Amino acid sequence: MTYETQVSRKENVRLKIPILHLIFFTCFIFNTINLNYGFLDDLLNPDFYSPPEMIKRNGYPIEIYNVTTSDGYILDLQRIPHGKSNKNGSHFPILLIHGYIDSSFAWIANGPKRALAYLLADQGYDVWMINLRGNTFSSNHINYTAMDPEFWDFSYDEMGRYDLPETIDFILNKTNHSQLLCICDSAGNAVFYMMLSDLPQYNDKIIAQVGIAFFYHHKNVSESNSSVDSNSNYTTTYALGPYMDRNWIVDLGIEFSTTIQELNGYSLYDYILYLMYGLRPDHINREIMPSVSANFPAGTSFKASDHLGQLHQSFRHFDYGPAKNLEIYGTTLPTEYNISDIQVPVRIYHAKEDNAATPEEVQYFYDRIPIKAGVIEIADPNFSHMDFLYNEHNNELFNYDVLEFVNDMVNNALKNT
Repeated sequence: MTYETQVSRKENVRLKIPILHLIFFTCFIFNTINLNYGFLDDLLNPDFYSPPEMIKRNGYPIEIYNVTTSDGYILDLQRIPHGKSNKNGSHFPILLIHGYIDSSFAWIANGPKRALAYLLADQGYDVWMINLRGNTFSSNHINYTAMDPEFWDFSYDEMGRYDLPETIDFILNKTNHSQLLCICDSAGNAVFYMMLSDLPQYNDKIIAQVGIAFFYHHKNVSESNSSVDSNSNYTTTYALGPYMDRNWIVDLGIEFSTTIQELNGYSLYDYILYLMYGLRPDHINREIMPSVSANFPAGTSFKASDHLGQLHQSFRHFDYGPAKNLEIYGTTLPTEYNISDIQVPVRIYHAKEDNAATPEEVQYFYDRIPIKAGVIEIADPNFSHMDFLYNEHNNELFNYDVLEFVNDMVNNALKNT
């Protein structure tokens, strides 16, 4: 059976959590005879180590810091100050911002020869990787625990308003630099643009931004008298709790889905990534899959997931419903993020098969930002959203181009200081 005869990517199938749980437990009950019981041995495999442990095992220096935001979240910030042995270079700070239900692991997933964090460190850059609130590594707060509903009362608004700008300030203070460069994956792009819209003064602290697996959606809601999505109701209530965090249910489901061999020797976990993100199993660097399944997903809040769904309609603040929107924003619709406030050079990498942003939406965004630094469409016609992190040919497809752009921007910045 070919990939084309399976569920089409064009259908943009997105499995909901209850359905995933049902699949995992069904597999557990009905496939126990066929399971590879060596999965307990796999748990001891070094590939299952955390990102800092993996970085250290690969021979790179690693430092870990805590950034406490002004609203009390304690963020885990990981740093690779230089390459394996080469301590020379500009040591210019580069901040990497992960995407939805992901973590700093995204930037090292593809290994030392292909992952951007390692490639940048080997170029002599000072690489910093944020973990946004609510993921595996940033699950602490000065007043709440992850068991408290109040801990999970955040959307992407707060990540752009607190997590990212306060992490940037921490890095600049730590390194004695006045500026840095940001590279964002997927919804990390949204967090970056939200920050510059709400806090435009941060434009002065950033020399450029690179957006991979670009995320942006726009719908003209001015013609509608309804919600951001005219076909759905306003969000009036939402669950305050974690979404796809590494609890025992998710861990058990992933563990068993990786041991069930399906078509062509690929696991059920591989096909779930294909159904959810369009990632063809034959595109993946197979060596990294044990560590991928151990680290992805890394979780977020239900409210942030709700907001992401809203952002698929229009680039706006969180929609609380007409009454509360009026109280918070002064209008029954949530206010739109103003992308014209983005006053830094923006370079975009996208793919035709990536529904996080269609080519038309990429162009709509690019036409409206003041400083343009290029739009690059990935040459592989089957390249999709998670290929940007896991594809074994990423160096030739875009990594080397990213490095060239970063070098140019940093060199220009250093000449002007």
